[in-house]
Amino acid sequence: MKEEFLHFLWKYSLYDKDKLLDNDGNRIVVIHPGEYNRDAGPDFFNARISVNGTIWAGNVEIHIRSSHFNLHGHQDDPVYDNVILHVVAENDTKVYNSRGGGTAYG
Repeated sequence: MKEEFLHFLWKYSLYDKDKLLDNDGNRIVVIHPGEYNRDAGPDFFNARISVNGTIWAGNVEIHIRSSHFNLHGHQDDPVYDNVILHVVAENDTKVYNSRGGGTAYG
C-alpha cells in the first residue's frame, strides 16, 4: 500500500467510519478532513475532528506506519507540532512532536 492511497481515502472519506479509533479505543468523528497539502508540512491543513464531545482543529499527518513519522524527521520539525491526528494503517510505535508531546489523537 502506498501513502498516497491513504491520502485519497482520507480526502474523500472512503474508510469505515466506525473503525476510526484513537489509541484508547474512542471513536473519532471527522467533521472536516482538512485541505490537502501538496507541499512540505502536514498532509492536511485545518481539519476538524471530534472525540468524546471535544472538537479539535488542526492538521493531520498520514503514514502507512506510525514509525514513519520519525523516519521522515517530523519529530524534530516544529511544523508538525500542531498535528492533531496521525492517521496510520499500522500503529507500530508511539510518536512525539518536537516539544515532546504526542498528537491529540492517533
